[in-house]
Amino acid sequence: MFDHLFKSSPAVVLHTEAPYAEQRIRYLEHCERRGDKKRYTLQRKAWDLLWIAHRLGDRADLHLTLDQLRSILFDPGGEGIRHRQIDSYWTRRQIIGTARGWLRYLGCLDRPLVQIPFQSYLDDYCQWATTERGLADSTVGLYARRVTRFLLWYGPRGRSLSEVQVSDIDAYLAYERQRQGWGRSTLRTAVDSLRAFFRFGDAAHWCQPSLAPAIQGPRIYFLETLPAGPAWADVSRIFAGLRSTDPKDVRDRAMGLLKSVGFSAR
Repeated sequence: MFDHLFKSSPAVVLHTEAPYAEQRIRYLEHCERRGDKKRYTLQRKAWDLLWIAHRLGDRADLHLTLDQLRSILFDPGGEGIRHRQIDSYWTRRQIIGTARGWLRYLGCLDRPLVQIPFQSYLDDYCQWATTERGLADSTVGLYARRVTRFLLWYGPRGRSLSEVQVSDIDAYLAYERQRQGWGRSTLRTAVDSLRAFFRFGDAAHWCQPSLAPAIQGPRIYFLETLPAGPAWADVSRIFAGLRSTDPKDVRDRAMGLLKSVGFSAR
């Protein structure tokens, strides 16, 4: 597999002699069979796996939880290929994604037995949202996952849900935005989930009645994801190159004016 991906003999030797060569080859062949046909995609995964293999060392047991995997891969004192830059959020995310896919394929990615704080409150809310509100299972599941993340963050603080303040919600959202790179759309989903959860808590009398209405998220603008139009200076520069005596240029100028007006209106 490695001699298929790399033309350089030293590169082939480097990948072949690193730990877990057989397991890495099996996974790369699996990726190729399932549709990763582009050579550079497989090469990138191969280099990621090489770095991961060196960080894991010669462990007899590859059964790890995701938290254990993160700790081993990004421990500053760990062994491995030192020149690999892992400072950026996106590089770490790519490496974790490759490592998780590899260990899951090998059947070695263990699910941690996480004790969710205030689990009974969350269960009551999910049951109420399903039976009383009639929300779809997918919606209830999404809200439950977002609320779970908050409860895991808030629980270690040793306070009850009746003591949750708006400042706690703001601090949590800032934490997720910095740690996970959440954008406005994801933050908005988290806000909607927490607001619904604490609105239920208000009705059940286990949180402050003023909490849910005070939870505010980022504003989502209609059509905000559409690309911005060109600046007027660029439009003027295009018009300057059109000739008023050429029928095609006259047509293009009219079309350009209509489009520029549309961009300005947005």
